[in-house]
Amino acid sequence: YDGFRTYFSSIHRSESSIRAFSRPSVSAFMIIDLDETDITDRIADTIVTAIMETEKIFRKIAFVGVDKHLRRTFDRIKSKGIMVGYFSDYEKAKEWSFTYRPY
Repeated sequence: YDGFRTYFSSIHRSESSIRAFSRPSVSAFMIIDLDETDITDRIADTIVTAIMETEKIFRKIAFVGVDKHLRRTFDRIKSKGIMVGYFSDYEKAKEWSFTYRPY
């Protein structure tokens, strides 16, 4: 939970980031770092719902520190045409997020 909260609080600190995040026409990449974080099914469902219901266009979303159980939940995001990757290392997630690969 703390890693997730830290990530989103850093977004909210910057007003320009909020505007960029909310512009649906700009595609985006996201890394959600859940390493060493206890995530309940309810929180995972909330993350998925927020991503699925936004008008924001995500190209790739990388999850760090997610176990196999939660991967099944987060895999639902793929139905929106978003590439989803799972990593144990934040730097590898960042590298994957910004590497161009055609769909």
